[in-house]
Amino acid sequence: MLRNAFPLQGIFVQPLRPSGSASTLLLAMLLLFTSIAASAATDESDAGGVRNEGWQIEQRQQWFVRSRGLLEQADAAQLRAAAAQEQKRQRALVDARHVALGEVWQEAGPSSMNMSDWIMGRVSGRVNAITPKPGNDDILYLGSAAGGVWKTTNAGVS
Repeated sequence: MLRNAFPLQGIFVQPLRPSGSASTLLLAMLLLFTSIAASAATDESDAGGVRNEGWQIEQRQQWFVRSRGLLEQADAAQLRAAAAQEQKRQRALVDARHVALGEVWQEAGPSSMNMSDWIMGRVSGRVNAITPKPGNDDILYLGSAAGGVWKTTNAGVS
């Protein structure tokens, strides 16, 4: 066995000892020149004032604005209000279509209620049962825990 060696996954490795070899000196010089070159490149770009960090940040911001068309857009609040108005208009059309086709659920009771020890306001029940009418699968009954019953005559489309 080698003196001062230690096992590394079954292979014995001799520890490195500092020496004044040419490879160590070459490595040190390479690191020194690399750091000097990097520093010089940074100083050169900062000195010109053209491509320093501030310029890069400005370019990123301009790209962000251009790529999203933010300069061509109207005020965000106006766009949001217009979108909300359009959504209300579309919802009214959908609701009118469902009413015209008779696709509206009608509650048969009970309504929401206040519970004695409940601090969260009015509550309503949960669904416990769904069953078809025997002989007619288009008619479904839905039962809630509080005793409410709902009925659909078109297999749950409405």
